[in-house]
Amino acid sequence: MTCRYLTFAMLLATVALAPPLMAANEPVMPQTHVADFDPSNPNNRSIGELSYRGGLEIEPGEAEIGHISGLDWSDGKLYAVTNDGRWMILTTDAFRDQLTDVIEVEFGPLLDQKGKKLRSREEQQAQSISRGASGELLVAFASDGHVWRYSDLDGAAEPTELSVEDLTGFDRRYVADVPPDSESLAADCASNGVCFLLFRDRSPEGSHGATIVAIGPDGKQEKLADLPTTKLQSLTVREQGQKTYLYLASNSDPSKGEWARLMKFEVSHRAATQPGVPEKVYATTSVVLDTAMGEITIALETERAPITAANFLRYVDEGRFAGIKCYRAMKHRELNVPSGFLQCGTQGDPQRTLPPIVHEATSETGLSHTNGALSMARFEPGTANGDFSIMIRDQTGLDAQPDSEDPELRPGFAVFGYVTNGMDVVHAIHAAPTDPDAGEGFMKGQLLAQPITILGARRAAGGE
Repeated sequence: MTCRYLTFAMLLATVALAPPLMAANEPVMPQTHVADFDPSNPNNRSIGELSYRGGLEIEPGEAEIGHISGLDWSDGKLYAVTNDGRWMILTTDAFRDQLTDVIEVEFGPLLDQKGKKLRSREEQQAQSISRGASGELLVAFASDGHVWRYSDLDGAAEPTELSVEDLTGFDRRYVADVPPDSESLAADCASNGVCFLLFRDRSPEGSHGATIVAIGPDGKQEKLADLPTTKLQSLTVREQGQKTYLYLASNSDPSKGEWARLMKFEVSHRAATQPGVPEKVYATTSVVLDTAMGEITIALETERAPITAANFLRYVDEGRFAGIKCYRAMKHRELNVPSGFLQCGTQGDPQRTLPPIVHEATSETGLSHTNGALSMARFEPGTANGDFSIMIRDQTGLDAQPDSEDPELRPGFAVFGYVTNGMDVVHAIHAAPTDPDAGEGFMKGQLLAQPITILGARRAAGGE
């Protein structure tokens, strides 16, 4: 994880390799409930540069989980402080990259420098928690802005010369695109120096929502999203492979029956690496697949995957896709939402199939098997011809992994386009019944009982 020191002039991120801080209290297993990001539209899983990766409402229970005022991801767990003077360690569970549960909570009181419990309400107002460069935890308090160091969460506090602004503050003048009366609540930095800040609008006429801003080490900044919630209080960064996630926690309001909420978002790769730098626009060509269940519009990556995109266009222009089938639905059972991929193509029909093409690895094209991506079906690299798959949710395990110890995983599959309209049609075809007895080997049970016909394919007209 990283150590965060946010000052008026700069934000510094220092990698800290730390041993886990052990807790003596007996852990509890809280009751949680899955929470949609947008209850009015459960299928809405993105906002701005953020993609929703699951959320939970946490019942208070005997741990009395309530006002989580600070978060820090380290040692594979979430470390937290509350505004009533306690620390907590939350062990989360996930399926793929989706937050599915908090399976255990350790907790205890924060102690003062004499090893005594914090007694007054003013003393207990812990505001943020951060991992220090030597592995200790730094806790900032709102009452007078002091920061204490804890080498052991069950031990006495040690004084520091730091202030709360050093951990969570940032001069409002340096941040654009947030309401003028906004309040800086939390900040955290990734190892590449990109920092993420959480603001809340406090103006009487404002939305009273939250804004997340990213600032790069070069000072360029970008508003990632406006979140329509009044309760967000804390933020922390988690880095996993090439992905950057934000965990956000909101306070509870017992008077309204509202429990603390924990949410996970993935930051787009561009915003997580180069905030404030517009995404480069690459040349594409749009194609419409007219299926028996509706139209699917595709943007072919003619600039980034020129060989594969040109091959697909040849099939389109020569009418070779008219009458082919969508015949395979590989399905993951993931949180009761569609996931996997849909496969269509010529299936080796000699009257339709063209010679195989050179393999274009995603490690070379920069493309990825994200939701809606089109990928070439193949046996060995260089055998792809007229069959392709459409990803349903991210299936990035199909990307090239050139450093893998498994030679089968190194080349990956070739992405060459993305669905821009008609994912509902893809989902509908993918949901059609499969024949449990059809297919052989890994494809057994994945073949559609009634394959869906692609009636024709054409280049999209202007405006489509």
